Amino acid sequence: MRAHSPRGRPPCNERRQHLARLLSHVRTACILTIAALSGMRTSELIELPLDCRLAPCSYGPNRVRHRLKSKVIKHRGHGGSRDEWVVVPEAYEAAGIARELADPGAAHTFPAHLDLCRRHRELREWANGGEGQRLGLPHLPDDVLTPRILRRTLAVELAHRPGGLFAAKLQLKHLSVTTTEGYTNRPGGAQACSTCWPDGSAPCTWGWRTTAGSSTRARPCVSPSPAAPSETGRWPG
Repeated sequence: MRAHSPRGRPPCNERRQHLARLLSHVRTACILTIAALSGMRTSELIELPLDCRLAPCSYGPNRVRHRLKSKVIKHRGHGGSRDEWVVVPEAYEAAGIARELADPGAAHTFPAHLDLCRRHRELREWANGGEGQRLGLPHLPDDVLTPRILRRTLAVELAHRPGGLFAAKLQLKHLSVTTTEGYTNRPGGAQACSTCWPDGSAPCTWGWRTTAGSSTRARPCVSPSPAAPSETGRWPG
């Protein structure tokens, strides 16, 4: 039989463990919010310093710009380079909450090793379990979430607005708009190649096509062959 305190509450160490798990779930929610609304890569999330929130800039009534600072590592040389992301207020507030939950003595908002898939799975199990339902939390679907999926989703939302393709390029810190075209499934320019997924729904974004069982890019794109199940397209890494 489990020992309890005189007042009928669980022992102190059990309450401490429960609090640690709860704070971990809140931190995961902050990570997901920032990743989904900013388009940051994992390497950019873990570079968020404790003072990542820059002072809001007001440009008139109801026109406030919120920014987060971090480092872009990919294609920026050794150590990366500092950059800024314009975000909506929800992502800005999530960064503020995450700062309060950072490990004591830490220089960055999040730990250096982020397993977002595992964190999301644990958050989903907790939210859909008895404790989450007791708190009135909405049911979380069984979808898999990765930083890449979140970046592509944001890219599609941005690119299908007027001037959105260039805005998505800037927000995702792409070197070329060609990459953004691939993210947003909008063929054009260098993306105007014709190899598709087996169901013909998405264009190839590498300008090459591969055959089943082969990890190398074999030859330039040719006319699509939906009837050939062995031909598949691949998204860039």
